[in-house]
Amino acid sequence: MKIESVEISKLKPLEKNVRHHIPTQITELQRSYEQFGQTRPLVIDEDNNILIGNGFYEAVKGTGADKIDVYRMSGLTEVQKKKLILSDNRTFTIGLDDFTNIEEYINDICGTGDFEIAGYDESTLEGMVRTLDEVTADIQKQGSISPEFVQQLNEAHERNEQAMAQTITEAPSFSATPSAPSQPVAQVVPQSVVKPNVEKTIICPNCGEVIHLD
Repeated sequence: MKIESVEISKLKPLEKNVRHHIPTQITELQRSYEQFGQTRPLVIDEDNNILIGNGFYEAVKGTGADKIDVYRMSGLTEVQKKKLILSDNRTFTIGLDDFTNIEEYINDICGTGDFEIAGYDESTLEGMVRTLDEVTADIQKQGSISPEFVQQLNEAHERNEQAMAQTITEAPSFSATPSAPSQPVAQVVPQSVVKPNVEKTIICPNCGEVIHLD
């Protein structure tokens, strides 16, 4: 992959973007850019139209930067460009967050006194870590676990979960109620309920004739 450095003023953002970039997201992208720089390139076509990375382009442009790194894809048809735009947008939203590992990362970082994580509210992170410190101090003082202390731990855990919900976008929920079928569904009667129409017969022990019974 050949990366180019292109003047931001020459790039053309999508006229019909499939994702809305709200001001909060742009601010957090700028925070990330200021901390780490550009971590992946924009994708553009031969005419400098931005196919992937419109939000990041807007954020970097807002910082006053002159250039940005891009990967140029030439020769795509209009249909291929639209497929690329849709696929990139969709594939990044399919995965689910592992809240346990995210919380562990946050605790490891914020436990050092660093609450500067792009995408997360600093005051909320401080509240989460203070809660954990309080629990640790209680454990050291308690010496043994009483029912009251267990209740305190449960309450602290609940406060952490509430704080996480404010800072992490939760995975989309799916309804457990199935939608009504578009076509009528024939009712299937279990075989155990169906009474077979069995004709009753007997065989004469003398002549062997089969006699049909009503």
